[in-house]
Amino acid sequence: MKNNQLFNSTLIFFLFIIFALLFSAITHKVKGYSVANKEVLNTLQGPYTLSYYDFYLLYKDTANDFTIVDLRTPEAFSKENLKKSVNIPFEKLFDKESLSKLKDLKESKLLVGNHQNETSLAYLYLTSAGLTDIKVLPGSFDILYNNIVKATNPSYFFYNEEKAQWDFPRQMGGENAKSTGPAPALPQQVEMKTPVKGGC
Repeated sequence: MKNNQLFNSTLIFFLFIIFALLFSAITHKVKGYSVANKEVLNTLQGPYTLSYYDFYLLYKDTANDFTIVDLRTPEAFSKENLKKSVNIPFEKLFDKESLSKLKDLKESKLLVGNHQNETSLAYLYLTSAGLTDIKVLPGSFDILYNNIVKATNPSYFFYNEEKAQWDFPRQMGGENAKSTGPAPALPQQVEMKTPVKGGC
């Protein structure tokens, strides 16, 4: 009798797991993500960053509707921050509260953080979660603040961190991603020996 109950319980458990897997496969939805990787990769083909020049024009005109999402720590945010900015630390970006707060924002969202890699990763996650109208501000908050907001340095208008370092389509396994492979070897230098002639 006990063996039959154990068998029936095990059978029901496995049938439940199989049903859950089938349901997940049919709906193609993963909790927290509503956009497929392929669609997210397509957004990376377009300009997902906002140049400092465009940001400068946007920031100067107070009529523009945007929110800067500052991904730094609350301590760093309290020392220096930009107008029209909200602080959501990168570590808390994945919390339900943070995502809900960002979804409630109707205006454009500009991401800035400690470095461009951080803001680009945040962009990928938020886009996967179904948020739209998001742009990444290149570089770091310090570079943006010191060279565009605090003092305008036109040589930084089209600043961007090294693009090869942030090859997100390749990291996410995109179809058109090219494998760069190892760096080519440097040419060998050959030492030329000249025979010594003459002497004392």
